Amino acid sequence: MIGHITGGLRNILDKTKDPRSFRKLNVGSSTNHIPGFLSVDKSWVATFRHDILNPLPLTGIQFIWSERLFEHLYFMDCSTALKHLADTLVPGGRVRLCLPLCYTNRPTDMMRQGNLANCRAQGHLTWFTFKDMGAICMDDYGFQDEPAFTVNMAELFGRAGLSYKPVRYYDEDNALHEEDQMDSKYIIRPDSLIVEGVKL
Repeated sequence: MIGHITGGLRNILDKTKDPRSFRKLNVGSSTNHIPGFLSVDKSWVATFRHDILNPLPLTGIQFIWSERLFEHLYFMDCSTALKHLADTLVPGGRVRLCLPLCYTNRPTDMMRQGNLANCRAQGHLTWFTFKDMGAICMDDYGFQDEPAFTVNMAELFGRAGLSYKPVRYYDEDNALHEEDQMDSKYIIRPDSLIVEGVKL
């Protein structure tokens, strides 16, 4: 409760600032307001209300954090949204996406057996692995292997003018790989897939 109150007060203070003065974005932030980040979301609780399926009127951004947003976008809209984020970045600027685990045998795996109703209730539309992404279908749940029709993650990021690397992921043998813990200060769901793109 205290965290929500503090976040709300921070949001009110941030709304008094010029959005163009920020160099870090927290996109799809809902109520998670991170100090020093401009909170961008369609919701009224955001500091800066915006739908990322439309170009953002911001430039000079150095870092973008987006936690658990892209799985709520339609598969075909993910490329557009990522391109709009990339367009705000300075050369060498970074975008990090925190995504649900999919097609692992982790207990938090979004595509686990019996999780279809929960995903529908949460509005999940797209699945991700460190290699690929695809549209969620009803018969995709409960399988270890991802569907045949996918889009390669490196290709997705490349279309947006970004390099690509997975930062935190489970490989095909369910072994965890973690490059750094930079996001530990503000991540809400740490057992996630985290991927990064750097503006070329």
